[in-house]
Amino acid sequence: MGARVSLPMIERSDDLGGGAELVWVVDSDRCDGCFGDGVAAWNALAADSSLRRHLLVVGAGGLPGEVRRALRGTTVTAVTREEVEAALGPLLPTTKFLVGSEGTVLLADSRTVNSECGWSFEAQVGVLRGVLPSALIRNTQP
Repeated sequence: MGARVSLPMIERSDDLGGGAELVWVVDSDRCDGCFGDGVAAWNALAADSSLRRHLLVVGAGGLPGEVRRALRGTTVTAVTREEVEAALGPLLPTTKFLVGSEGTVLLADSRTVNSECGWSFEAQVGVLRGVLPSALIRNTQP
């Protein structure tokens, strides 16, 4: 967090007036179950009209058709591992980050398919952006 990033593989929008970019990078060759229940939470962020959402898909596995159909309002781009590593360095199979209007990473999360920390990244973003209740941040039962 705090690093400035340049992502030539996504089209930044300067017409958002203070908006931000939410980026999800998935390596489809290394992360079979990375979409799981995350699509519904990801789609809930559509309530923030100034937040542009991008999915970058790395790998030959591509994006399953049912996931592509489930994603709403998300730009989906196939990228190479080399492009991602040049822009961000090596990543775990699923990485999500919120980039502010100045290009600074405000929040980031990177996991393997089996890692679960009990926190919803999407809910954290939603709370920060004022579109989701804070009760959703913790995604496991006490």
